[in-house]
Amino acid sequence: MVKIIEPSYEILTDIETLNPLKMIEIASRTCYQSWDFMKEGSAEKLIKHLVEREHWAMIEHGGMITVRFIADRGLSHELVRHRLASFGQESTRFVDYSNEKHGGELKIIKPINCPLTLEDFAKYAKYDSDVIFDESQYTGIKNQLYARYGVCKVRSWLKWYHCMHTIEHTYFTLRKQGFSPQIARSVLPIGIKTEIVISANLREWHHIFELRTSKFAHPMIRTLMRNLLKEFKKKIPIIFDRIIVKENE
Repeated sequence: MVKIIEPSYEILTDIETLNPLKMIEIASRTCYQSWDFMKEGSAEKLIKHLVEREHWAMIEHGGMITVRFIADRGLSHELVRHRLASFGQESTRFVDYSNEKHGGELKIIKPINCPLTLEDFAKYAKYDSDVIFDESQYTGIKNQLYARYGVCKVRSWLKWYHCMHTIEHTYFTLRKQGFSPQIARSVLPIGIKTEIVISANLREWHHIFELRTSKFAHPMIRTLMRNLLKEFKKKIPIIFDRIIVKENE
């Protein structure tokens, strides 16, 4: 049975060990040979000056920071458009989702505006499967969802869910009939879960955050990037402070 999951991210780089501010200071003072100004707290003061002057060439020396995103392929298609970065992504060509090694199920990312919870989908799936079907329980679960979210919304999202289930069944059938994963993948939805690892320097992360936290960005990428930006601001002072995100946008 198809499994619905939430999008997420994980910072893979140990930023404390990386010490990006110190690396930026060393690169900057190499340019200006201003070693006599290097002391306790001097990196923060210098980097604030660099950011204010948009001297991004020095910020690039802060090192590469790597983040893993778990999202749908629509989001990954947007991320790989960033040029000054390295990417590694889960392959639908070589990963066989019908194989028990990979879970034996399709994992679908829950759209950001879907009001139903993962628990709602799990309860509904239990009584909507081909194996376990209890008419009274099935009707009861649907009525609970109707009461909680409204009939129109629930019907629309259950139609979406059934579409994902149909795709999973089609993909598994094609695999049983001898289609290779790279051919069977043609039926997979853009909402299928993918893992993508991104490595970029601090200048590029600054650019990514400027674009992807905007109110004009896709809701899913905007939510993930806004949360990631908060972590970056905590772990790396000064560099991202000028990116202001309005929570109500």
